[in-house]
Amino acid sequence: MNDLESMMLSFEAEARKIPPDYQKMKSILKSGLDINEPEDDQDNMLSEIIIFSGNPYFGDTEINKDRIFLYDITCFFLDHGFDVQRINPESGVQYGSMCIENLIYSTYNQDCLECLKILLQNGADPLGTIDGCTVYEYWDDQIKEYMYVPGEIDFDWGNYFEAGIEIINRWMEHRPYKNIFKYDYFYGREIDSVFAMCNNRDSSLQNTVTPEKSPFVFASGLWALVVKHDLAMWVEPLAGIKERLIDVSNTEKVKLLIGEKIRLISLEYHGESLNNRAAHFWSDTASDEPIFSFKGWEI
Repeated sequence: MNDLESMMLSFEAEARKIPPDYQKMKSILKSGLDINEPEDDQDNMLSEIIIFSGNPYFGDTEINKDRIFLYDITCFFLDHGFDVQRINPESGVQYGSMCIENLIYSTYNQDCLECLKILLQNGADPLGTIDGCTVYEYWDDQIKEYMYVPGEIDFDWGNYFEAGIEIINRWMEHRPYKNIFKYDYFYGREIDSVFAMCNNRDSSLQNTVTPEKSPFVFASGLWALVVKHDLAMWVEPLAGIKERLIDVSNTEKVKLLIGEKIRLISLEYHGESLNNRAAHFWSDTASDEPIFSFKGWEI
């Protein structure tokens, strides 16, 4: 093992401690390690750290239940000169693209979505190609696996990728994406109104609102839980979409939700048809049965 390999191994070992030893990491960098040093394959040092974040020392384990360090480490790398736009000389893969792909194998929580945002902000390319597919396609494949494949359904994991795809879509459209969160960011919030979202940005065109095509929006103060026809969900600020919303709070089925605090959302899946999928909303006041359900996208 040469000196460079030794420094890289030491640096990554300090990054994997609970908590990471940032002072020792700085010391290793000062001793001559380039934070942009490529790994032997398609990876770089940050993408290596990210892919290891799926291990228990980064996840929601008992020892680390109060804090996840992946976002902090990503910020450390960026603050110390990590160049997401650099190209791996061996594979031709952009460093940032590899980091975004490796977030697929991470802990599937909001912390990782924050990493996605800051990587995009610093020039990472989600359309970069790795082994014949774009990073975007790899993320989209995860939605298909966790939301559509019988025996593999995991609503929480699938929603992580749905929120991530929405972030990337907005990045591609040059629209704000920093305030997109997973569906569970809505937990504990009291629903004060429910809206249907127009497909057209002119909310006066009410004939554009149809249950088959339009998302529904559950509002709580400044925040909105957007639920699409395929039951993809994310949370975002209400202000950014308010001009496209039509109030349906007085609908017979929906008005039961007004004033309820959502504590859990679960997904029921029976086959590929959307008519066989349902999202159930559980509130603080209803412990045995969901307070509201989408079944076959009826409202």
